Amino acid sequence: MTLYNLDPRCKDILDMLLQAPTFVSVQDIMATKNISRRSVYYDINKINEWLEAIGIEPIEVERSKGILINEEKRKVVKKQLLSMTRSINYVFSPMERVSVIICTTLMKTKQLHIEDYMEIVQVSRNTIINDLKMVAKKMVEYELSFGYENKRGYHILGSERNKRMVFFLYFNEISEFYSKNIIAVEKVERADEILVKLYEIESKLQTDYVRGICLSIAIYFSSIESRGTHLEFSEEEEKEIKETKEYQLVSEKFVYMHDSERLYMTLHLLGSRVQTISFSEFNKDDEIYEITRSLIHEFSRVSCIDFESTEELEKALFQHLKTSIYRYRYGIQLGNPLLEDIKREYRDLFAIVSKTCEYLEQRLSLPIPESEIAYITLHFGGFIHAQRKEKKDISILIVCPNGVSTGNMLRHEVTTLIARTSSVTVISLSEYDFNHNYDVVISIVEIHDKNHEVLKVHPILSDNDRLMILKRCINVESEQQVRMEEVLTIVSKYVNKEELTYVKEDLKHYFNAVGTNDFLRVKQKGISLITALGREQVAVHKEKVSWQQSIHIASRILLQDGAIEERYIENIIQKNIDLGPYMFITNEVVLAHAKVEDGVNRLGISMTLFKEPVVFEKNKIARIVIVLAAPDQYKHIRILKDIMTIFRIQQHIDELLVCKNQVEVYELLNIIIKKEELNENE
Repeated sequence: MTLYNLDPRCKDILDMLLQAPTFVSVQDIMATKNISRRSVYYDINKINEWLEAIGIEPIEVERSKGILINEEKRKVVKKQLLSMTRSINYVFSPMERVSVIICTTLMKTKQLHIEDYMEIVQVSRNTIINDLKMVAKKMVEYELSFGYENKRGYHILGSERNKRMVFFLYFNEISEFYSKNIIAVEKVERADEILVKLYEIESKLQTDYVRGICLSIAIYFSSIESRGTHLEFSEEEEKEIKETKEYQLVSEKFVYMHDSERLYMTLHLLGSRVQTISFSEFNKDDEIYEITRSLIHEFSRVSCIDFESTEELEKALFQHLKTSIYRYRYGIQLGNPLLEDIKREYRDLFAIVSKTCEYLEQRLSLPIPESEIAYITLHFGGFIHAQRKEKKDISILIVCPNGVSTGNMLRHEVTTLIARTSSVTVISLSEYDFNHNYDVVISIVEIHDKNHEVLKVHPILSDNDRLMILKRCINVESEQQVRMEEVLTIVSKYVNKEELTYVKEDLKHYFNAVGTNDFLRVKQKGISLITALGREQVAVHKEKVSWQQSIHIASRILLQDGAIEERYIENIIQKNIDLGPYMFITNEVVLAHAKVEDGVNRLGISMTLFKEPVVFEKNKIARIVIVLAAPDQYKHIRILKDIMTIFRIQQHIDELLVCKNQVEVYELLNIIIKKEELNENE
């Protein structure tokens, strides 16, 4: 997102400099942004032009150290960023313009024409015309239509439920424009009045709602009061909603509101709770609890990941699904401002969770949108742990008002990045205690704490965020383990006081550089299928065999090269006996696996094509058996994503089955993967 006249990369670099507690070297910026030294200096010049334009001294690069913005300038720049309004032109992206047009049209209190849209987003007539065409195309996806009539101006037609669903889906992506006054709220006093009451309900219930949802509700309801269109609810739906505490408080605070609107507002609050359900209060016979357990089982089946303890995951996912069920039933779309970040940063895991959510769609007979899949991805991702190093005594606190799923994913990211932590605690903003004893505090919202340094990060960590967290923890660990003052006491015998200051800064810079090297290793991408699967791990078997024999044959190469032990094969067979043929990932394809502790020595994968059909239990037929050995919960995720990419399309399976030998199979796999990667990137 472009902030005013700073382009996105410059904005990220400036954020990085503002958050960094110590010097940020040019090499740091090159590594985190993956750009050249020349590009770094070019961006710094653009940042300085921007700073000078608003009356702030430019930043400088100190030789052999980098850039450090002093505390006084840091406060001035942050204050300037916060105080900026529409008086400095904001450059909207094409998709932001589309979202603004959709929401403005749905909230309209007067006739809207092209000139109105031009005024709001500050672009030319030709640009707006193209944007309107995109809006019309988008509305078709939701069974709505967008058009123009002389006496009505531009409007959106269709079911009231769908129109409201679309509003909240798109408004969540642009709500900050209204909160920062980049776009004016038409009935601002009315919206403020509603917002205050919603916060009172939140406080009364001692709960937290998803950040930004109260603002979305307030602005929307301030615009619909003059209309006569309301949603209809069945008697059963009304009864269920009216039994909730939310409805009782909504009725108390919004006496003047039509009852159907009170019901609708209640649905939004019920579907937006961050973490209000006590797991112990629910009967484990609850249908949602059973769905939760089944979804975790399905994820384990698809991902080849067995969780050591599922109780905490069950609790977190149960809480999420229990509130999400309202959104599923009534078509309420909260949207997910993290969607594109999640799809980009966790592309492989997102693909696996998408496959898992096919079960949820079948179970609920409802489509699961990508925004919801992204939230579920955060839940599962938060409980997948890479191998950990020896722990040390660094305690970390994460403040995350967006919900337990985002918090757990952040916790996973931090524990993977900082293997030297003794504990990582996740709390909501309302739970934050200024008198805490944590070594490092990470928050996705601004916290003004005079006694503790708080690192503000994005909900989905950027490379800048990771580097900042790493440096902060290195400083803490350096103070704990190296005892900087003791080192300086020794050094002071040999240098004068003036030189001692420079020695201290250089030592800090040294430890930061060491951490940066660690960080770059952590950033390594997952291993692809073609990288892990050599030609020698591919085989074609022509004789008729039993399903047990097929597992032995397909595992043979992994056993021979030491990736697995004999007991791993026996455990795969036993799992199929105990659980049935649940390792089928599609018709004719089996992904055979067992637990890490069942005999895995290192990452390994093999694929065997059987010319004669292999009959498993329940008469399920396999023609391709893949054996996967995963040494932890994470290294094989990219491999799984590639497997799903190949075998989700029946044509790919059919083409592989006609291959005559391992060379043909291996070469075809390469062709398929490259073709699918090109399709993904288009």
